[in-house]
Amino acid sequence: MFPLDDKIKTLNEPLIDAIRQHLAGNPQLQHGGSYEVRPSVEELPKSEGHKRNVMESRLADLKTLRDSLNILKRNPRVFFKYQNPTDYSSWRPWNQHHPLFKVVHKLDNIHESIEKTHPAVVDPQREIETIGIEYIEQLTRLLASIQANFIPEYEFNFLNLERLTCETIYYFYKHELITRPNLGILLTNEDASKLFIKHILQSYLYDQKKTRNWVPLNAKNILNHWLHFSWGNMFEGLPEVFKNIFSYNLNKAVFEAYQAYPQERKNERLKWMMDGIKNLVFSKIPTRPENLLNASGNSRTPIVTVHTTSLMELVKAFITIHKDPKSPSELSHLFQAIEYYSKANPNLFAIPQRTSSTFKRKRELMSKSGEILAEIENLQLYLSNKFNQSRWLNSIFVQPSNNFKSVSHLEELRLLACYIKRIEEDYERRIGVMPQSNQFHQYCQVQLVTNSLNAVKAMLKTIAESS
Repeated sequence: MFPLDDKIKTLNEPLIDAIRQHLAGNPQLQHGGSYEVRPSVEELPKSEGHKRNVMESRLADLKTLRDSLNILKRNPRVFFKYQNPTDYSSWRPWNQHHPLFKVVHKLDNIHESIEKTHPAVVDPQREIETIGIEYIEQLTRLLASIQANFIPEYEFNFLNLERLTCETIYYFYKHELITRPNLGILLTNEDASKLFIKHILQSYLYDQKKTRNWVPLNAKNILNHWLHFSWGNMFEGLPEVFKNIFSYNLNKAVFEAYQAYPQERKNERLKWMMDGIKNLVFSKIPTRPENLLNASGNSRTPIVTVHTTSLMELVKAFITIHKDPKSPSELSHLFQAIEYYSKANPNLFAIPQRTSSTFKRKRELMSKSGEILAEIENLQLYLSNKFNQSRWLNSIFVQPSNNFKSVSHLEELRLLACYIKRIEEDYERRIGVMPQSNQFHQYCQVQLVTNSLNAVKAMLKTIAESS
């Protein structure tokens, strides 16, 4: 695709790992990957120097939030179509009858109120948390209002306003103004969880559209990708019980999203089977916190309650779907359900894994090919976000970057071209070639991988030609 310098014709493992980390863009999570009880603001040292640092940090993040909102306040064009748009820095009057006029000003009022109450270290104890809880409840209602007034024509701008609302919620997480358990209650109740997940999926689909390549939604990759965004990783910092409630709701939503796929992306003959599986394995039972705890009540070792007969129906559907070969979407979602429950409770599929070589082999092939698809998808998202003119609003979370500062723009593209070739080689090495008549062929996801590789090669070529 590109002329390659001799020194980068091959990629060693450390460089491959560096590229993967670079593409993922995941921040180093502040919570260290596990929930620890942290002191509230009132319990922190009260030295004048510490108070001043706390205030300066909060004010700096509030300024970023305010600057982002002011962009929207200055530019009602982001929600209206102008024949001759002028400088985006100029002020234009808002149509006060537009549904988002009130939403923007409500968020503005909340920001102003936060500026008055939260930069300072407040006594008495718990007062600041009580106020913060009220703010998060207001912001959650505001998010619901934005989604209720959604206008598809201005999808990107609506999503940016939603994101700014979520970033404002993240402010309370970042500065530890609310304890993690209380934050978990606020963010993972049924109504709030639906709002956040809807925003995540809509944003992810928006990014996917820019890649011009369709693949079935992958809950695991969506969640990993979402950690790229500051407010996304705050769910990872919640106590285990709330993390699992959120993970369950996300996986359920992704499975249900299958129903909204275009007709050409679904196998109508499998509609009833998929509906049946959804009802069997994604009931409402596991959304209750007490059902995510083991008998000892230790929230660090959650379990998920689901009937064994339901899981066996899931396994049966998974290993027999090869009889209907034109069903990549259905197969992908069945596998994701298996993987989700395997992670939630590793013993759930122990019997079929041990007694059925067919199930074991098909599961391995789906896992390996799924990892390849995720790598390609991450590369596509990276390219579309880096080289697309549309930009998400700036985050208040300063994320570390592994940018290739030592290489030029063209050299980075060459490295990524090598990386694509490496992905192809990995697929051939790990999966191999099987005839379509082989019952394991469909589990290699050949067509999805081929289409995705062709799409990312085309993206890279277009970017290189315009550079």
